[in-house]
Amino acid sequence: MPMYVFCFFREFAPALHLAISSDLLTWKERNEEMPILESKVGAGYWRDPFIIQATDGIFHLLCTDGWSSPDIVHASSHDLLEWSEQDVIHVMQEFHTARNSWAPEAVYDRETREYYIFWSSTVGTAFLEPKNKPSDYKNHRIYACATTDFKSFSKTRLFFDPGFNCIDASINHEGKTYLMAFKDERGNDPHAPGELTRKHILVATSPSLDGPWKIQDKPVSKTILEKDGSNGMTTWAEGPCVFWNQRSREWWIFYEYFRSQRYGAVKSKDGARWETVDALLSFPPGVKHGTVFEVHDAEIIRKLKILT
Repeated sequence: MPMYVFCFFREFAPALHLAISSDLLTWKERNEEMPILESKVGAGYWRDPFIIQATDGIFHLLCTDGWSSPDIVHASSHDLLEWSEQDVIHVMQEFHTARNSWAPEAVYDRETREYYIFWSSTVGTAFLEPKNKPSDYKNHRIYACATTDFKSFSKTRLFFDPGFNCIDASINHEGKTYLMAFKDERGNDPHAPGELTRKHILVATSPSLDGPWKIQDKPVSKTILEKDGSNGMTTWAEGPCVFWNQRSREWWIFYEYFRSQRYGAVKSKDGARWETVDALLSFPPGVKHGTVFEVHDAEIIRKLKILT
């Protein structure tokens, strides 16, 4: 029986952690909450770990290289426990005003037999920005490059521009449909007081990775006003992970309520009508920006299960 695996990090802990599940709802962390792998290169502080298994069986890890690096970090493994030396990939080296490369992920292109690596970056004044913006203002779009071996890479290009600030794209596919979830990053900016605050998860679909992408009107995540002492606190969502559940023939999207440090999820049979399953989820404490994938190898499953 295949097993679901969830890779994640914790705030102020530049490390890879793993949890397992048999139903996508209840997740048990492995290795006594100790890191599986720690950051050794680049900024020395990674975030947003993502793992994809290539067609040759090798797992590839991609991570954000700190807050302000235009690079991403990569490592590979045969069993999720022993990892290669870490590499820094200079994905934005041709964009000299790039200020960051956040939340890298990858998806396999069935047509070209390549892996598309994509992430969110702010590039100088490439897009319209508010007047009198602060020096740290970020206006992200999704950029991408392609690879067949995670060693050599195509020229980076603008991949997805919905016409507004967006981050945290996640893509999966089933049949002739590619489904992408991403965070609408607009709002809550004192330098753009007329801009409506969103900070929620949107979904787009396409018959091809090259688009066109059709964005659904309504967000799949909720904006919740929670109690915070005597005050209220608006809980927004980020870090979506799109997963196609082959067993139930359903789309799942997991995401983090980053202000209240808990997780949410929705599922759908058709990728259009979504059911919230937040109340059924059980995750380890403090998990941040995780991604879900499935493992089929019996020996790898055995190794993960015997870790306490």
